Amino acid sequence: ECDLITPMQAYSGILELTSGYLCFFIDDENKCVCHGALAGAPNTSHSFRLPKLLSKPCDEKWPLDRIVELWPRRYRLQRVALELMFADGTSVLVSLRCRDACERMFRAIMERKPPRLRARHLFHLEEDFRKSRITERWVRREISNFDYLMLLNRYAGRTYNDLTQYPVFPWILRDYTRDSLDLDDETVFRDLSKPMGLVGSEQAKQDVVARYQSLETMGMEPFHYGSHYSSAGFVMFYLLRLEPFTSYHILLQSGKIDHADRLFFSMKKTWDNCTKGVSNVKELVPELFYNPAVLQNLNKVNLGRKQSGEQLGDVEL
Repeated sequence: ECDLITPMQAYSGILELTSGYLCFFIDDENKCVCHGALAGAPNTSHSFRLPKLLSKPCDEKWPLDRIVELWPRRYRLQRVALELMFADGTSVLVSLRCRDACERMFRAIMERKPPRLRARHLFHLEEDFRKSRITERWVRREISNFDYLMLLNRYAGRTYNDLTQYPVFPWILRDYTRDSLDLDDETVFRDLSKPMGLVGSEQAKQDVVARYQSLETMGMEPFHYGSHYSSAGFVMFYLLRLEPFTSYHILLQSGKIDHADRLFFSMKKTWDNCTKGVSNVKELVPELFYNPAVLQNLNKVNLGRKQSGEQLGDVEL
């Protein structure tokens, strides 16, 4: 038994490995499991393009000779999932529901020796990463910064197939006021030695420490940050102008676009929100580093007007 994981939902079924194929047979009476940002969301299947996005998938049969990468993954914080990447650029994420079953399936696929498999990863990625010597290759400039960050995300278990585990990229620039930037000036860059909660104003840093100490004094479990650097909601925040994320956002917001003042409309405003308080410490998504359509309202989505009366469109840089 297994679950086929999609960005917003999971579908139960049976996973079967043959000599040449990995087959997924969906349950006839499938009980779709909502996960991540969708859990608890109202039923808005009448809205927008949601029926197609949430329609039940069909049985699948994946040829082993099309597999180019096989990665162990977490699902709901448990090491119970596998991600298969294929020669055509597609991928699937499957949860085997328990670690033993997941490890057995991983080893069984490896024993079939898929001919296009680029690397034979270990089930324990921490050990696999140490043996890969990727960091040393990056230091020698054999790997670009972008590729290195993508590999770090992959080894960390992040995947495009689950919005709750979406790849994370860091804020790099901190200056969003000048028309041109001098990249030899270190002050335009964010301090990457610190988490987002500590790169802002001195007052924000003091607030983080003060909250931790006050919780400790009250006998409660202390913490520094009440939010995370990445979540399904943050992914949809940045990718709102692209499908299928526009429809995902509408589903999460009860069938409509959220209020314009709460949407992603300015890099500077978002940077300020992430550095001038303790409630918002989110990082970025990879698309902001290679896909300009993230910043353009090419689909002409009506994003509404801010309280100032300004109509939202493209993102201000």
